[in-house]
Amino acid sequence: MPRLTSRNQLRQLTRHARRQLSPAAQQCAAQSMVNQVSKVAHLASATSVALYLANDGELDTQPLINWYWARGCKVYLPVLHPFCKGHLIFLHYHSATPMHKNHLGIVEPKLDIRSLALSQELDIIYTPLVAFDELGHRLGMGGGFYDRTLSAYLRPSTSSLRPKVVGLAHDCQQVAKLPVAEWDVPLMELLTPTRHFKWSPPSPLINVKSTRQAQVGLLSLGLLDKRSVTNGFLVRRSVLNLEEIKAMTQDEMKKAAAWAALDYVTPNSIVGVGTGSTVNHFIDALGTIKETIKGAVSSSQVSSARLSALGIKIFDLNELDEFDVYVDGADEIDGNMAMIKGGGAALTREKIVAAVAKRFVCIVDESKTVAVLGDFALPVEVIPMARAYVARELTKLGGTPIYREGVITDNGNHILDVHGLTIHAPKELEARINAIVGVVTNGLFAARSADILVIGIPDGVKKYTA
Repeated sequence: MPRLTSRNQLRQLTRHARRQLSPAAQQCAAQSMVNQVSKVAHLASATSVALYLANDGELDTQPLINWYWARGCKVYLPVLHPFCKGHLIFLHYHSATPMHKNHLGIVEPKLDIRSLALSQELDIIYTPLVAFDELGHRLGMGGGFYDRTLSAYLRPSTSSLRPKVVGLAHDCQQVAKLPVAEWDVPLMELLTPTRHFKWSPPSPLINVKSTRQAQVGLLSLGLLDKRSVTNGFLVRRSVLNLEEIKAMTQDEMKKAAAWAALDYVTPNSIVGVGTGSTVNHFIDALGTIKETIKGAVSSSQVSSARLSALGIKIFDLNELDEFDVYVDGADEIDGNMAMIKGGGAALTREKIVAAVAKRFVCIVDESKTVAVLGDFALPVEVIPMARAYVARELTKLGGTPIYREGVITDNGNHILDVHGLTIHAPKELEARINAIVGVVTNGLFAARSADILVIGIPDGVKKYTA
């Protein structure tokens, strides 16, 4: 084990050492690694793992991939993050997965939103490395991709959560001591063909990513127009158009729309976040670029909890004069971008957050677009003691209000769902209902409609601007 202090010198020596391994030695090491994994209960029982394809003399992972496939385990491979330079996402990998070389010359799966797994959905993430030492410090190729992507899962406070991060290496890649830089993420577990290392959780690391780096990353990936850099992430085209995809399920269409909304998130900004199933996908997407934003303003306790779980800071709306963009779904949206919202009972807070935002981006699947609003029952939030009175007044407007039993809003109020309305003048009806004493607000978003609409469709996404 060499005792050298230069990181570059260590890289050269250990890379040279592993490249000198004969094909027979590589084959033996790869099979020994399968045997090692099979003896570790939490590794052998995993149902979803991220691996990598060997490069530059790295330990051959294909036998391990085949072993996991044979056990019915889903395998994912790293892909360069399309929006955030220096980070990785993980896509499902099988024998028929379309592959291509990225701009670094590394073979990876072609981007397909349907194949995406969030890091926290995986049981194990196996990471490659160039060298490691007795304390679990890891020396990579120098790009920092795994360090940035996995730093959140190697902190003491999260060491017991999914995914587990496990290094893979040849025995010849161990050194006595590595020089440690601030961006290095030490491992808690590592396997070689002959040994199984486990270490205690390390101290937290600081992960720094500049706005300029993010912009350069987008430029290098061809996703950002150079003329638009001063205005932030103004993406020339969405990588989620998914031209080769012929059909997506409704949830996949929601997911496609949600990820495409990242196009409207600017660096160093505070993002308004709504509530609902489509927004949940957006929150997950936002978590992958959380280091490029200041944080979020949330419209509900449910969304706040999901954001916090991903390490995204939550701001109090009262602390802000305005913020750049609010992203939310809709239960229905018409051609003028007026909406019915409130299926999740968060309509009042959604309306408040939308009012403060400079731009409102609505994300939906194609089933939510309508010619005339009203097929979806219109939610009305009411003060509890006024529920019966408000119901009578809503009946006079031609609707049939039904009390949503068992639902209490985050504001402590009740919901009446008004059925049987055909809403040709949503702005007028919104004002009339809000004028009823006891009404907090209703689910018509016509006075403050969407500025941008992103629709998930079977073969990708469509975008419209008001």
